[in-house]
Amino acid sequence: MVLRLCAVALLVVGVLAYGFGVLTWLIGETDEACAQGLVYDGADFVRMRTSLLPLENTCLFADGTTRSGIPDWVNPLFFTGIIGAVVCASVSVWLNRNSNGRPTD
Repeated sequence: MVLRLCAVALLVVGVLAYGFGVLTWLIGETDEACAQGLVYDGADFVRMRTSLLPLENTCLFADGTTRSGIPDWVNPLFFTGIIGAVVCASVSVWLNRNSNGRPTD
């Protein structure tokens, strides 16, 4: 039972972190701030680099400088939560199958 709760808790943490990152992406207007020179004025704004997995919304400037609109902790927390949930669920299934008919979790 503990491993199942662990899996659910880690999954929820990962999904909440990803949801926060998406919300930040949608309401942050990072592209506008970069285009207007509000986040970096050392070089001209070139383009935005975006991705849903891993979550990314990054301004690229002519001199190679980048500025991310997604907090640095979002992707590590998301992937750690998902991988941890898979590990907990897998161990729970493995323990239940190897218990010789006796529930162990």
